[in-house]
Amino acid sequence: MKIYNKTLKKAYKLLRTGQNGKVVSTLEPKVPLFLENYQFYYILGIACLRNGDNGGADTYLKRAVQVNRKAVEPRLFLASLALRKKDTTEAVRLWLGILDIDSSCKEAKKGLDRIRKISDSDALDQFLLRNNFLSFLPKIRKPLPLWLLLVILVAAAVPFVYMQKDSISELLSHQDIPSRENLSYMFKDLKKEKLTDDNPKGFIFNLSEDQIMTSLKTAQSYFDDYKDNRAQYEINRVLYSNASESAKQRARILEGYLKTPDLTSFSNIYLYQSVQENPYLYNKCFIRWKGRISNLEMTEPGMNFDFLVGYDTAQILEGIVPSYTDFQVRLDSALPLEILGQIDVLDKSRFRINVTSVRNIVDP
Repeated sequence: MKIYNKTLKKAYKLLRTGQNGKVVSTLEPKVPLFLENYQFYYILGIACLRNGDNGGADTYLKRAVQVNRKAVEPRLFLASLALRKKDTTEAVRLWLGILDIDSSCKEAKKGLDRIRKISDSDALDQFLLRNNFLSFLPKIRKPLPLWLLLVILVAAAVPFVYMQKDSISELLSHQDIPSRENLSYMFKDLKKEKLTDDNPKGFIFNLSEDQIMTSLKTAQSYFDDYKDNRAQYEINRVLYSNASESAKQRARILEGYLKTPDLTSFSNIYLYQSVQENPYLYNKCFIRWKGRISNLEMTEPGMNFDFLVGYDTAQILEGIVPSYTDFQVRLDSALPLEILGQIDVLDKSRFRINVTSVRNIVDP
């Protein structure tokens, strides 16, 4: 199971080493922060089950199923919980439901087969009393000891390195990062063209031909280096300037190749004050800001709210920006938030944020 959240990763590690009490004490206080997180409920449900907390296990495992309707694993644990309650009818119902989702599920087939072979009530009682039901559950493997892992890695690596030594040498000699789409052809003849418009209308930035050329080439250079947010800034300088339509068309084409970032890898480079001073330079640029929300309004299919920039510590309010999403998520307005969003310019002094990701700050 791939887990990216730091808290959940730690909890899953505790679960794998059998420290179920620590899992519960770590996760239960954070329920409001993971309201729609399948992995959170799954890990917490298993820990409760192992701890003998049948009520907690039932609640959290069922919530995991609600969040992820196609999930098989929490259903297997719920079937085990039903057996613990001596409710074989419920266990059979769950296993049959699992096979509707995944007809190859070995654990569900094994459970049904075991129940089918029980001949009388005495045998059923013995089964329910003595069986720990582990064979009907998905495996959660314990981590290998570090020394054993090192031995395995070394043993596996030696013959591989020997057999592939030529290929590895060749690979090491070509370790450059793969380049992006080659768009250099769009910018090679810039010096031969007139880059300014003789009769520009509605422009914001009055640039010379050298400045337009510099912005276009800088944007291409940023694009080649995967710095899309900086490329967008240079593209905006051209698009909102007195540049010729030909120059702007190049900027638009380049803009079409820029990628949308996500919270796992994006680092903020633009401050609220900079954006507020000149929104047009940052149109469609992405920001990652901390703060709080107010005036939350649920719309279909998204949400509207005011984002209080910099107010995550409830001490300094840098500004209030109208924001919107095209998705809905339960948010606790009492907790600080971090958002990833795209600047959407309204006019020369106003902008809003198209929020693409949002999370409560666990450790402000």
